[in-house]
Amino acid sequence: AIRENEARARMLGYNTFIYKLIAITISGVMAALAGGMNALWNLNANTSMLGVNTTINALLMTIIGGVGSLIGPMLGAGVLQLLGYWLNAAFGPRWPLIFGAVYILIVLFFPYGLVGTWKQRGSDLRALWGQRVAALRRLTVGSRQ
Repeated sequence: AIRENEARARMLGYNTFIYKLIAITISGVMAALAGGMNALWNLNANTSMLGVNTTINALLMTIIGGVGSLIGPMLGAGVLQLLGYWLNAAFGPRWPLIFGAVYILIVLFFPYGLVGTWKQRGSDLRALWGQRVAALRRLTVGSRQ
């Protein structure tokens, strides 16, 4: 409710500040646990883990997969890793250039990310299907009379 309409949630009596604080706290705890497990797994932690490349990769994963869903960034991470692997194998050191072109194409053809565009097109297909079914019903009901 807070994400959709914070003013309405406040008018219904919810303390939106507390809920936002809880959400940020849970997010911080999850990030801290992930960072701690990463350091334990790699047996080191250094400043290169906090570089610009890490941030850009996280943003690319989210944008490619789709914002606003839980599965979107996970799908984006998989696509980003597979695409990087395949392009590196095919093009060697020039793979980032090809990846940039592929990324531009993904953004052009999937403006809401993979999941968001799929959801939007799915709802468009459902609406089209509903129109077809309604037209068919009108035809069959009209033929019975």
